[in-house]
Amino acid sequence: MTIKFSLDSGAHSLYNIKFAGKDEDGNTIKGTHARMNTTYDFYKTPAFKAYLEKYVQYLHERKNRLEFYVSLDIIFNPKASWEVQQYLESCGLKPIPVFHYGEDIKWFKKYVDRYDYVGIGGLGQDITKQKFIRFCDPLFEMISNKNGTPCIKTHGFAMTSIHLVKRYPWFSVDSATHHKASFNGHLLIPKPVIKGREILGFDYLGPNCIVPVTERRKYQKGKPVLRHISRATGVVYDAYTKYVFDHGMNIEDMDIVDNRVVMNAIYYQHVQQALKVRMGETFDYEEGGNIYFAGSLVHSTATQERLDYFNKHTKKLGNVRFLGSFYYKSILEKTMKYANKKKRVKLRSPK
Repeated sequence: MTIKFSLDSGAHSLYNIKFAGKDEDGNTIKGTHARMNTTYDFYKTPAFKAYLEKYVQYLHERKNRLEFYVSLDIIFNPKASWEVQQYLESCGLKPIPVFHYGEDIKWFKKYVDRYDYVGIGGLGQDITKQKFIRFCDPLFEMISNKNGTPCIKTHGFAMTSIHLVKRYPWFSVDSATHHKASFNGHLLIPKPVIKGREILGFDYLGPNCIVPVTERRKYQKGKPVLRHISRATGVVYDAYTKYVFDHGMNIEDMDIVDNRVVMNAIYYQHVQQALKVRMGETFDYEEGGNIYFAGSLVHSTATQERLDYFNKHTKKLGNVRFLGSFYYKSILEKTMKYANKKKRVKLRSPK
């Protein structure tokens, strides 16, 4: 298995902290009103220019190891985003531009006329699914032929909704859900296909089951969590245990975070396989449907041991794609350092 790398500029983190008055976890800081009160004064500061110049330097050092890299877009300020895009190009770089929910569609057309790969953002800014559909339908109508095949590549940022992932002919999308769910004690399980008491298989393009599996998730505010895997019964419990066992683990192994990360990554690799089939059948676009893992591939403290363990359990599913963030480039650097090495180290492997 090979890990392929791409790089986001960290614009979303920068927007939250420097523009919208949020902390690093995306929580609104007391006394601010996030997007409604956003100003763009930071865009004109020496601190922003220093961040931009460091990004330019880093890209020149790393671009040969990257499948793609993303512009430092100024979220909800398309004019400023365009200016940054032009500056990055003047530095000899070719980043993917990004168009966001709520921006005038003329900017999207401007990108489509000039670029063959465009990013689309929206859900990461807490937009509802219904609003995103009303926003996104016209975009894909603009770039698709009568068969629905797009004329340019698109990347969906923070695109975790299966419904939206399969609704449009994305070339690629990214998600940090595999990592976040793992650290919140949850396992992502595809919808079981059940007839009577027989488990026929799993639907990877149906609504998934987000199942609490750790001891600390058994109770919330002193009350039992009914969705906890220990409270599943009958054929539902059988389906959960079968899914985990089919991938070489047991339910008891899910109390270990590294095992949850592996299982949740395997889930998205299967989603990608099913999505590619759908892309071919629905949009005549077999090359689309690529899923990038964002945030952290294995752990915020990536080690050789963890990468080897991840490789061992996911290598049968083909290449893994990771979208790192310049804002948290130490995570990317650690992952690059340890990825794709031949040495194998055992890490609490299930028996």
